[in-house]
Amino acid sequence: MDKRHELSAKRRATAAGVEHESYSRTAIMRRWGYRCAYCDERATHLDHVTPISKGGADREANMLPACQRCNLTKGAKTLAEWAETFGPK
Repeated sequence: MDKRHELSAKRRATAAGVEHESYSRTAIMRRWGYRCAYCDERATHLDHVTPISKGGADREANMLPACQRCNLTKGAKTLAEWAETFGPK
């Protein structure tokens, strides 16, 4: 994780009162072949599976690569909340 991102992530986690642990953005992306964990498109973002705003830790075990579309539509939703937005209403 680059220094600027590390400081920002740590500050955000501290403000939310959740655990922060250093992780490598590059290592996560490489592990997944730079593919979105949700739709298999090219990943350009990292997503907190359990959002920080919902108590999710800022650590590697809670991070997945995501494409911009998936990350922005998921936002601060849990996977269950996000799944509810799919399909006809």
